[in-house]
Amino acid sequence: MFFCALMPNVFSALAEQNNNGKESAITVQDKLDIKVGANGDMVILGRVKNNSEDLLHSVEIVFDFIDPLEMIMETVTVPVKGKKEGILEGKESGNFLVKSSAPISTISSYKYSLRWKTSDLEEKEKDSEEKAVSIVGDIVPKVDEEGNMVIPGQVKNNSEDLLHSVEIVFDFLDPEEIPMGTVTVPVKGKLTGILEGGQNGNFLVKSGIPISTVGSYKYSIKWKTSNLEEKEKDSEESAVSLLGAIFPKADKKGNMVISGQVKNNSEDLLHSVEIIFDFLDSRERIMETVTVPVKGKKEGILEGGEKGNFFVKSKVPISSVKSYKHSVRWKSF
Repeated sequence: MFFCALMPNVFSALAEQNNNGKESAITVQDKLDIKVGANGDMVILGRVKNNSEDLLHSVEIVFDFIDPLEMIMETVTVPVKGKKEGILEGKESGNFLVKSSAPISTISSYKYSLRWKTSDLEEKEKDSEEKAVSIVGDIVPKVDEEGNMVIPGQVKNNSEDLLHSVEIVFDFLDPEEIPMGTVTVPVKGKLTGILEGGQNGNFLVKSGIPISTVGSYKYSIKWKTSNLEEKEKDSEESAVSLLGAIFPKADKKGNMVISGQVKNNSEDLLHSVEIIFDFLDSRERIMETVTVPVKGKKEGILEGGEKGNFFVKSKVPISSVKSYKHSVRWKSF
């Protein structure tokens, strides 16, 4: 009884002698709870904490049990259990239970060390165009219920252009940098795969690969733009001009919509004023032509110097539109 009563104090003094600087990222919380098992063996219960913000996997604690001659009698390695066995998310704590096979009466002291692995982020270099869309904040991997790596995150459209077919591609590599799998998912803004100028969008990547086997990963972002091709106007058409730039948007169905404003630069009263948009595919074939009236004080009529608005709704998905062009028509008295 006397020996068991003293053991916790002696063991606590020796317990942390094997920890190095790196291992301080994970530390044991409070004192270890030492008990005698049903077979007279030593049982140690404890709790550790991930002090970092990184997700750590393959987290385990290794105990060396030492006899009075300072010889290692036995080494026992057990996983630390957080929400998932062997995995600790940032700032998460986990428990462990160690049982020796040696009788507690033969153990003089013990020491332990903590081991784990991290999944390092390897960010793919982006060219100047790709910087138009960037990751917001840090990427923090997580784990799903099956122990597979999942990566949530957010990107931002840094441009003023409407981007469609926006997706993020993750390549997962093992510790020897051999590809394990590639996952591509759409970025979701107000609509899936579409980001308006300055808009943020979210993504969730499910790797289907155990996080303990992933050595690193890298990503890239892809998208498409709808470029404006403005039809040349003759001297007569310059009497009515477009005000400002055109910024396409997407409606709830993902189809392209365009709103804007024109001005009657003349002093004449113009009627039957309308704007015509041709939507073209990647082979410059017209997919759809939409004609809408310009609305000033009255629909289709602009007095001298007056401005009018227009709103064009296409039936074509914005993802299939490569470019568009427009022209303005009117009649005068």
